[in-house]
Amino acid sequence: MKKSFLILSYLFLWTAIVEAQDLIILRNGDDIQCKVEKNDNGVISYQIEGKSMTLPVTQIYLIKYENRGNAFFNEIGETTYSTRVTTKPSKKDILIYLCNGNEIKATELEITAEYVRYLDSKIKLSKKSSDEWTSIPKEDVFLVRYPDGTKDIITNLQKTEEETQIESLPKCKRPFIPINKEAGYPVIAELTLNDNKEINVIIFDSDRSYIYYRTKEWQDGPIYRMNLNNIRIITTITLK
Repeated sequence: MKKSFLILSYLFLWTAIVEAQDLIILRNGDDIQCKVEKNDNGVISYQIEGKSMTLPVTQIYLIKYENRGNAFFNEIGETTYSTRVTTKPSKKDILIYLCNGNEIKATELEITAEYVRYLDSKIKLSKKSSDEWTSIPKEDVFLVRYPDGTKDIITNLQKTEEETQIESLPKCKRPFIPINKEAGYPVIAELTLNDNKEINVIIFDSDRSYIYYRTKEWQDGPIYRMNLNNIRIITTITLK
């Protein structure tokens, strides 16, 4: 009987180890259930059903380690461990993730035009009292995860950071009609940069060193230039 009990104990322990899962939350709001193996030189290695995969840390918002807590990554891939969460959330908790990496556990939630309002899970008072609610500006909230597995993306960090990156690029006065007409410009294109970020643009011209493009509707807005050395792949679709 004692031997059978020990065998069952080992089986339960092994099952718990096998089922232990980490959660990678990406900066666009998607998430990956996996087992994280290592963070090596800006690349996260992880496994899904025995298959090894990798991901640049610049695409990651947060890693929820099963046994180590939360690791937050900023837009350039630097990481810090969150100190806000000291206990694992219950299955009834609503999880609010802020843009700075903090995780908040709530029992009630309300999203208005300007704020995300919530009742902290630590508060056991009546939800009818307005003093119990905490309000956070929506621009400070990344996403909300609900107990049923659904989520609301309040601020798409990846999109916001790409727009900031694009706006900071040097502007260049170029004609609407491309000089290099033989190349078939203008074209819609997807740029994959060296850090694996992808940007949808319209290319108006190119030379040996640069491409010249717009990021919004092609009839309006400034034309930017980008050094070809910063681009890994250009995928184009000719405008008709």
